[in-house]
Amino acid sequence: MGRTGFGKSIWTRSFMRNKKRVFAFDPLQDFNARYLPLDKILKLDDQNAFIAGEKYRVATTDPDDLEVIAALALLSGDTWLMIEEAGFLFPPGSRAPDWMREGAFIGRHQKLNILITAQRPTSIPVDLRSQASRVICFGQREQRDMQWLGEYFGDRYKEITLLDRLECLDSEENSTSCYKIPWDRDDKNKIIE
Repeated sequence: MGRTGFGKSIWTRSFMRNKKRVFAFDPLQDFNARYLPLDKILKLDDQNAFIAGEKYRVATTDPDDLEVIAALALLSGDTWLMIEEAGFLFPPGSRAPDWMREGAFIGRHQKLNILITAQRPTSIPVDLRSQASRVICFGQREQRDMQWLGEYFGDRYKEITLLDRLECLDSEENSTSCYKIPWDRDDKNKIIE
């Protein structure tokens, strides 16, 4: 989470760079994947392209495709579901739709990992936030957001307003670190269909 231009997408591209099995929603097409219309993604599924062990990175920009993309990620197993810009999908303070809750609550049994980016915590449905095992936060200023982030970062949450661009707090398993992320001009290379 974090303000626009502070490094969320750069962090996400870097983290996901070596992930081999990814379904993604990215309305800005910043993520390195094959952006395909849903009918072509379903043809790949019909051809068993998403079986365990196979490598793929497919993405959509259409929010209407996300329910099917999430179901494919869950069924494929040992997969990442990446949702960029959650504010495009979920109204602030909302609960997740049924199809998203299924992945969040039982996805671990299928080795489904979910990565969601948003400018504000309230753009991520509360039932999804409750399942977060790791929270990365770039600069924030809104008081309600800060209160929620305090649960993850403890006393360090006050540092969030002081973070520079490309600097984040990273909370995982009761440990919090602060670091600056590297930026590589070539990190936006796309897979061309």
